Amino acid sequence: MNKNWGIFNLNKDTLFSKQFGELKLRVKKDCNELSLACTHSTSTRSRGKTELETVHEPQPENVSWVHWVISDEPKSVEISPLLPDRPLIVKTESPFFLAAGTEKLIFIGIPIWIAVNSAGKEKIRLLEAPLQILSNTWFGNFESGELCYWASVRAEQPQVGKPQAEQPQAGQQAQQTLKALCSVRLSNMANESLPVEKMYLPVPNLTLFNADGRLWTDEVAVSCRGADEAGQVKFSGKPPENLIHASIAAAPRQKSAKNIFLKSFSSINSIWGFNVQE
Repeated sequence: MNKNWGIFNLNKDTLFSKQFGELKLRVKKDCNELSLACTHSTSTRSRGKTELETVHEPQPENVSWVHWVISDEPKSVEISPLLPDRPLIVKTESPFFLAAGTEKLIFIGIPIWIAVNSAGKEKIRLLEAPLQILSNTWFGNFESGELCYWASVRAEQPQVGKPQAEQPQAGQQAQQTLKALCSVRLSNMANESLPVEKMYLPVPNLTLFNADGRLWTDEVAVSCRGADEAGQVKFSGKPPENLIHASIAAAPRQKSAKNIFLKSFSSINSIWGFNVQE
């Protein structure tokens, strides 16, 4: 794990503060009580910075605190990465057509969340928060569907097995640690070309892995056989094969079968870019 994750000590009469991209986490303790708050700002300059501030300094306005009373005095908190709690509708930056009988492998950066747990004998989930505020969207039709997040992203090229000189610079590495890279294999098994503009990713069903200095999810395969047959979204539960020494950073939020079938005509089209309400 990188320096963003792990166990962080808490001191009495100090405010623990840590920056994760747009998100700033604040934690303060008083005996066996903990108070936590998260704020978001798109103009952050101190990304990845950890600070200890005295609690006597003026606190920011309009900050909502979550208060916990714990049986044992907490001496530290554990911060770990987490995937979002809803499926993600991804809009590709550069839409393309997939000809009949062809497939394409793309890599999508999924914005992650943080989980904060008490790190004593009593391990309690204190808070979950997204590092980036995502828009809400509806997947499906008016009769059936589900609430999802919406993200406009560009396909990424993973930096696996490259010499050190070719690795991303510090700023790029900081951004990589705030997203989980998901490899998506798109297969068009229909008899006609299909436009690919938006994709459905079952994020709560995915496992989060740590490998090669960044976060990954298990592989996802999306296929369509045509309007009269079910579309399918499959996830492997395993890290990509080319990763070395991958370890699980977070288990799936929802455990289910490895396949999701989208049987209706509208649902099949939705995974490729239709019937998604922005």
